[in-house]
Amino acid sequence: MKFRKTGGLSAALEAVSVPKQMRLSGAAVYYLMKNGCTEIPCRFDVIGIAGNKISLRKNAFEYCGDFGIV
Repeated sequence: MKFRKTGGLSAALEAVSVPKQMRLSGAAVYYLMKNGCTEIPCRFDVIGIAGNKISLRKNAFEYCGDFGIV
């Protein structure tokens, strides 16, 4: 979670950069492997909050089988 005084809703949604996507994907891979859930599909959603506006972006970035990053 990150708070910014400036920028709108799109800035909040775009804050999940490619390096952050890779770290999140890596954490998901670790969790899935540790819990024996490697066959379960997953997706990454991002919630953007700007002032009193909230937006959900489903499938904000891709995760590939065989634990690769798109």
